[in-house]
Formats: sequence, C-alpha cells, structure tokens
Amino acid sequence: MSLWPKRSITQPALAIGFVTYHPDAGFYDRLEQLRALGVPVFLFDNAPAATDHARLNGFDGDFLHYATAGNNVGLGVGLSTICASAYARGHDYLLFFDQDTRFTPATLSYATALLERQAEQIKTSHVAVVLQAPRGDGSDHQLVDQLLAISSGMLFLLHNTGRIGWHNPRYFVDGVDYELCLRARAHGYKVALCSGAPGFDHVSDQADKDTVLFGRRLRLRKYPWRRVYDSLRAYIRLSFASLARGDLRAWWSVVRSMFIYILAQFLARILLRESN
Repeated sequence: MSLWPKRSITQPALAIGFVTYHPDAGFYDRLEQLRALGVPVFLFDNAPAATDHARLNGFDGDFLHYATAGNNVGLGVGLSTICASAYARGHDYLLFFDQDTRFTPATLSYATALLERQAEQIKTSHVAVVLQAPRGDGSDHQLVDQLLAISSGMLFLLHNTGRIGWHNPRYFVDGVDYELCLRARAHGYKVALCSGAPGFDHVSDQADKDTVLFGRRLRLRKYPWRRVYDSLRAYIRLSFASLARGDLRAWWSVVRSMFIYILAQFLARILLRESN
C-alpha cells in the first residue's frame, strides 16, 4: 500500500525526477524508499548498462517511468524529457534530484507543504523553487529569488517550465541549469531558493574536498581539463545570450560566476592532488 497520500482537489500532483549515469548503490536505496512511499518517479538513463537497464526496468511501470536514448545525450535532453513526460501525465510539479543527492521522506513532505502554502503565490510568477538544507541563520523556510541556481533540489512548476520551452537540449551538462534560469528571467518568470528542507544533503556524496586557505574553509574539486573547457564554453554562451537580450545584470552574474569557477579550479590544482 502506498504511504504517499492520494491526490485531493487541493493537493499538488508532485513527481520526482532523476537523470542518471551509472548510479551507485545509494541511489537504488533511495529509489526503493520512493517505491515504498508510492511517489511516482520519472527517470532518464544516460548510461543504459545492461545491469542498470534490467534493474530499473524491474520496477513497476506505474511507479517508475523509465526513458533512455541508448547513450549519453546529456543533462539538457534528460531534464527536458522527464519534465515534459511528467507534465503530459498530469503532474503539476516535479522535484529533481541529482543521483548523488540524499533526501528523506521528510524532504518530500517539506516540498509538498511548501507547495500547499505557496502555490497561489508562485504559480504565475515562478518556474522553480530550489530546496536547500537548513542554514539555521534565520533565513530558512523563506522564498528568496535568485538569478542563477543549480538543478539538484529544483522543484519545477511544470506549466510554467513548459511555457518557456523546457530545458535546452544543446547544453550537455554544464550551464543547463543556469540557461533555464536566464531564459525564465527573459520570459518574466523567477527562480527562488528555499532553505530549511529536512534530510536534504547535496554535499556528503559529492567528490569535493575540504581544504583551508588563510584560515578559510573551502570545498574544492579538480575537474579534468575537458570538463573545465566545456564549463567555460557554456559560460561564454550564457554571457553572449545575456548581452543579446540586453540584460546586463544577468551578464554580470554569469561573468562573476565564471571567474569564481576559474579561481576555484586554479586553487584546486594548487591545493589538491587528484582529479575527479
């Protein structure tokens, strides 16, 4: 029996989404948890190895809506597919997690309560609300509009996401989340952050390493040069797109983020030994 309540007239139709690439055992544990809760999942498999393919297709099709292109076509295609598929099946919202982001049933309850509380306020103004872990600094549980935000923990308002054309399939990995935020802004929509989600953890399973520089704690990851090149190319595309729209604030946010990324990679190559 599903632990996830049946949808009522006022209850949001929430689904969960993933785009996977050789997921580890922890991901399958979270998938089993979602199955037990009865939460519908939309999954795009970017690396359909025989073992994962068989294991994912072993789930009930009413629970797990599985799709793949047979090879790695990127995050833009995957996100666009799962969002559009969930919307076509009648879901109003899709909560996306990276495959290495941890969450609990309390995280999902928090997302549902947030929608029930804020839906009227954001349904005409926002494309997404990004959940984050509690900060404990007095800002938790408040919607704070942001110009740029990352995808994991992003709660999509699917009607509005569809109105701006879903995700851009021309962005393979880097920049796909920022491109959506900028295109939402160009269409008059917003993206907000909301910290305070219990059980949400986008840090523990990441490959970033802690280091200290001049007494300040930093989390760094040394990417291979090819990944760095792809990231910089995405930043340049985003900066030119912002200029083409005449949005100087967006352009500056992209350029600032790019230089922070360059600085982080420079420090990672000095302070860290191994590439991820």
